[in-house]
Amino acid sequence: MIKTIQKIFIVAFFLFCAMPVLALTIGYRNENVEKRILAKWPALIEEGRLNTKYPSDIEEYLADHYAFRPLMVTADAKLKASLFGESTSDQVIIGKEDWLFFRSTLDDYQRVIKLSDNDLYRISRILELQDEYLSQQGVRLVFMVAPNKASIYPEYMPERFVRLDSKSDYERLCEYLSDSGLDIIDLHESLRGQSAQVYHKLDTHWNNLGATVALGKMIEEIQIVDPSLHFVDYEEQPHVIEMTHRGDLSNMLYPSMDIMDEQVVFDLAGDYRTRRPMRSLEDLLIQTDNDNGQNVDVLMFRDSFANALIPFLSESLRTITYSRTVPYDYGLMTDETDIVFIEIVERNLEVLLQGTPQMPVYEVNMDFDISSDDVEVDATITPSKEGVFIYGVAVPESVGTTDTNYEIYLRLISDDNVITVVTFPVLEGPYVESAKNHSNAAFAARISFDSLPAGIYSASVVVCGPENYAGDLPGIQFEVPQTNSDG
Repeated sequence: MIKTIQKIFIVAFFLFCAMPVLALTIGYRNENVEKRILAKWPALIEEGRLNTKYPSDIEEYLADHYAFRPLMVTADAKLKASLFGESTSDQVIIGKEDWLFFRSTLDDYQRVIKLSDNDLYRISRILELQDEYLSQQGVRLVFMVAPNKASIYPEYMPERFVRLDSKSDYERLCEYLSDSGLDIIDLHESLRGQSAQVYHKLDTHWNNLGATVALGKMIEEIQIVDPSLHFVDYEEQPHVIEMTHRGDLSNMLYPSMDIMDEQVVFDLAGDYRTRRPMRSLEDLLIQTDNDNGQNVDVLMFRDSFANALIPFLSESLRTITYSRTVPYDYGLMTDETDIVFIEIVERNLEVLLQGTPQMPVYEVNMDFDISSDDVEVDATITPSKEGVFIYGVAVPESVGTTDTNYEIYLRLISDDNVITVVTFPVLEGPYVESAKNHSNAAFAARISFDSLPAGIYSASVVVCGPENYAGDLPGIQFEVPQTNSDG
């Protein structure tokens, strides 16, 4: 009898161990609840050659598609969270009272410096150049940073994460921007002052109530454009709380459990319409019109924090365009655009350094007292039908360090003209890697043929820092055709 029980136990044990493989063999497929790209079945032969990574690729495929994997991951995570308060996900922190936090925000919470002083200077300069360009078009620019959840609710973070006695990157950036003249919405202060809960407990983002706080601050900026506009104050509107939100953090930690979080639900009329079918609020481009909206045209560069804002903004405004593309594309502006918002989450401030905005640089009238032509220049030109994109690095050889702040200008030289234009302090193309130690000397300029008289142009660079330096851009030459010129 005992031997029979032992045999049954052994058979059951091996059947249990083999069940995931057997299920995979007969066609069982896990639901991709983690919402990520799963490994594909590898090919033994790739491009006519033996795939030397075939064994590891097979292992990766099985790890992703192992039958019942989400159930096992969830069971393991729930057990460790319940017994030890530990997270099995390298992306999720379990806080006090079961609040969840995104681990990518930990450095910001602990005030670990990720951005150098020069990084912050370059971000400030990039924003100022966009502001000046828009001012020339008669359009306002407003910049706002969506706070990390831990910045608003630090009291729920685990005690083991000690905060340094220093300033965060966001606070340091605000200091750089304080004298810039740029219009800034301080959502940190606004959201910290709320008595009601404005972020999801199980998600990285603010809830709808938090979104209405941001909305109110945006409306204040819109009303500067036209004080006669009137908007609904959604913070004062009736709402209900429903358990209808599935948090991204709980989904990472417990992929097979439908754990719902609270959501603040408002009664919206839904009068707006999208110009093209919208798959989800994550779409890269969303454009809405509302015949009942206030007579203002808005362009918003945004990230996922604006998802909760979209229904409220589109309900309130005649026309609004939302873009998630990076770099920011000012080709989306129209002659009707009144105001541009840049919204970015606190943890992603470095994204502002990644890519030159899609906008033509503008001319400046400046006289330079050049101290030296001792500049090492490496530049690239990329032509298009509308103009050229010139980018590279210009490093003064005699003075300065990798932390020295520079303003760099291009001088475009033809037989009849010398035109000076601004450049963005952004590393582009191969320079992102090859010149990363000289990011402070980066320059990039999108030059529109429409802004130049016809002619053949060469280029030189002026580097303004402790002193002013000039250097030629070898090999950089382009022609502006007569049909594109103003002359």
